[in-house]
Amino acid sequence: MCFPANHPAYVSFQLSYDLVTTEVDTIFVLDCDVPWIPARNPPRKDAIIYHVDVDPLNATIGNSFFSSHGRWRADSYTSLTQISEHLNRSQTLQMQLQSPIYSERKKQLHEKYKAKIAALSNLAASPADGTLGIHHVGSAISAAVPSDTIFIVEAATNAMSLADQLRVSLPGTWINSAGAGLGWSGGAALGVKLAYEELEETRFVCQIAGDGVFMFSVPSSVYWTASRYGIPILTIVLNNRGWNAPRASHSLVHPNGLGITATNAQMHISFDPTPNYGGIAKAAAGKHFGSKKGGLFTARATMASELAEILTNAVGAVKEGRGALVEVVLGVDDMGETVVTKS
Repeated sequence: MCFPANHPAYVSFQLSYDLVTTEVDTIFVLDCDVPWIPARNPPRKDAIIYHVDVDPLNATIGNSFFSSHGRWRADSYTSLTQISEHLNRSQTLQMQLQSPIYSERKKQLHEKYKAKIAALSNLAASPADGTLGIHHVGSAISAAVPSDTIFIVEAATNAMSLADQLRVSLPGTWINSAGAGLGWSGGAALGVKLAYEELEETRFVCQIAGDGVFMFSVPSSVYWTASRYGIPILTIVLNNRGWNAPRASHSLVHPNGLGITATNAQMHISFDPTPNYGGIAKAAAGKHFGSKKGGLFTARATMASELAEILTNAVGAVKEGRGALVEVVLGVDDMGETVVTKS
């Protein structure tokens, strides 16, 4: 979690690119290797850019560099602490902040944020056709789990919509990887749970994974280990019938290519027949989960009307120490596109 989603200055969690960089007059880049894509969302020519990073020249990458008006090699926490202290200490800056200009900006921020939350709430409404859309799923997960839940997110093409609905605000409660390589979230979720147990803290851990990355995570090893050592986590598998990340990458590179009209099957990214994700996990976990008499809780949600109850039961199973996996079948077509009908 880099910035609290309940703050009025929060824009959103974005992968690939965001047009906000084309609008602002000042950009503060903090621990980000590729803050924008020059061909898609370059900053304004008059924008002032400052950059703080442990490796601001990206020496270990070799081909990632952008110009700035100031660049510092520093720890981000230390830098933000020093900036905050300076703002609070400086009487000159405090006087400037009393200007009507900043009061108006603050008012506009609050209004835009309020409108954004209202729009997201509308997206999360139960679909008219009863099928499951990612915004409704994200909202349902947020309502079902404890408020301080730690989310381990490897949802690829659905990660941004999930972030919009989960809206985490506590440090350490959103863990994801923007780097290459898929399948890390299963083991990571167990590791996070164990780390908090080492600190003698009871924290609810929820892994949210796409169906493709779930298969990459070697679930047989993950759930045998979870059961063998009694590590209860909640796993949500988002079933969108295939690997949609390659489709997204293809469309970015070839926006007018043949892949734009091809089905998942034609692009060889379809999951047909669909694996029994809960069955895979349950078979690996065995008859009993750890020292518990009951086994791993598994369920499959295909309609919005049943999701809330399934999630409530899954959360209860995790709190009992059994662990749970819920497969959520998203309403998508043969191209992985959402077909949910809004009410």
